[in-house]
Amino acid sequence: MRDLLIRSFLAGGLLAYATSFVFIVLAQNIDPIVGAILLLAGTLFYAGLFYLAFTHCGTSSGSALGDLVNTAAQKKTLGYMALGLRGW
Repeated sequence: MRDLLIRSFLAGGLLAYATSFVFIVLAQNIDPIVGAILLLAGTLFYAGLFYLAFTHCGTSSGSALGDLVNTAAQKKTLGYMALGLRGW
């Protein structure tokens, strides 16, 4: 439970930082698409860091956590297929 709370606070902090950064861009009368691109770039950067931490810099498959993420992704996509959608 303690780890969940710590991760939740960190995730909230990262989201708050990214949102604040976008607002700073918008307050300077810069085109809103720049803020959206910066938010996307930050998201991709975080995804890259997560991948490196998750797979120990690409040297493993992520063990039990990797299997859990893989199963969740498959269930979501197969659920879309059952509804007649193609998914990703």
